[in-house]
Amino acid sequence: MAIFAGFALYAAFALKLLLFSRVPGSERSINLIPFASIAKYAFSHSPGTERVAFATVVGNILIFVPLGVYASWLRHRAAAWLTMFTVASVSVAVEVIQGVFAVGASDIDDVIPHSTAPLHC
Repeated sequence: MAIFAGFALYAAFALKLLLFSRVPGSERSINLIPFASIAKYAFSHSPGTERVAFATVVGNILIFVPLGVYASWLRHRAAAWLTMFTVASVSVAVEVIQGVFAVGASDIDDVIPHSTAPLHC
């Protein structure tokens, strides 16, 4: 029961952070070019840009780690690729929702870390 309660709290936090932290229609930005945002950060010579790039990539991974852990725990006999597919699918869904409802920046670069990170525990 505690695991389900913990997951519910995580899910509520993630939804608030990813979808409900901005006013609908307040921000619409869509990037479908892989690594474009990451390259922009990497080749920018603005002070602090490296820190923002690192925080963005690491933050995108960390926000979905609990989902990967929970999915692998829930389906303990599922293959690692299935857990990674589940996490990547949820990440894509979040990006699509952000784009459709203009509640954030829809960026393919936000999905790439989830599809390459080994989240199966």
